[in-house]
Amino acid sequence: MAEDYDDDADGDRKSGRERFIDQRQAPTRVGLVVPDVRGHQTGHSIEARKAEFEGLAGAVSFEIVFSEIVKVREIKPATFIGGGSDAAAQP
Repeated sequence: MAEDYDDDADGDRKSGRERFIDQRQAPTRVGLVVPDVRGHQTGHSIEARKAEFEGLAGAVSFEIVFSEIVKVREIKPATFIGGGSDAAAQP
C-alpha cells in the first residue's frame, strides 16, 4: 500500500481561493530625512550619513519611499525639520 503523506502536518490546510491569497505581511514603508545642521561638524560627510541611514533601514527590511538631505539651521525638538520642508517631502 502507498503511504498517504500530508503536506500540512499541523492541520491548517487551506483550500480553494484561500490557497492563492498572498499571506505575507506588507513591508513597512518609510521616508528617510537626513538633517544637515548648519555649522555642525561630524566625522563623516552628509552623503555617507545618508548611505548609513539607508543601509540601516534596509537591514530591518523597510521599504524606502524617499531619502532626502534637509538643511536646517539648528535642532529644535518642536520643529525639527522646520517650516515648509514637510510639504516638499510629501510623496
